[in-house]
Amino acid sequence: MGETHKVEKDGKISNISRIKLIQDAVLKQLEDMSTSHPNRVVGIVSFEDHVRLYSHNGDPVLVNVNNNDYDKLLSFARERPKVLLNEPLHQSFDQITKAVKTLMPLSCTALGPGLLCSLGLLQVKFSSMRC
Repeated sequence: MGETHKVEKDGKISNISRIKLIQDAVLKQLEDMSTSHPNRVVGIVSFEDHVRLYSHNGDPVLVNVNNNDYDKLLSFARERPKVLLNEPLHQSFDQITKAVKTLMPLSCTALGPGLLCSLGLLQVKFSSMRC
């Protein structure tokens, strides 16, 4: 697991994992959105060897498609918003933040398939995407 260094206010240097930095950033963004846009629908996509889509209830759905089959990945993602992403953030905030807090590095990064699934979800359900 990758680590980076953080300089504390007192000048001490501490190690912090990259996943923790990402989680903190996403949680802050979710908090901000819950205040400024509570009716926005939010989904989380994680990617390592496999892509996972996290629904409004925080449960992951494994994208069980070959990562090199871009047409099937996109098709799979386009079908999921109807089922997975139905509740606004003010209703799903606790479940989504819990899912973010439980994310952990598992293996290699399937960035391309992860982004493709994100775009598939975006095409069907959303008008904007945050990274």
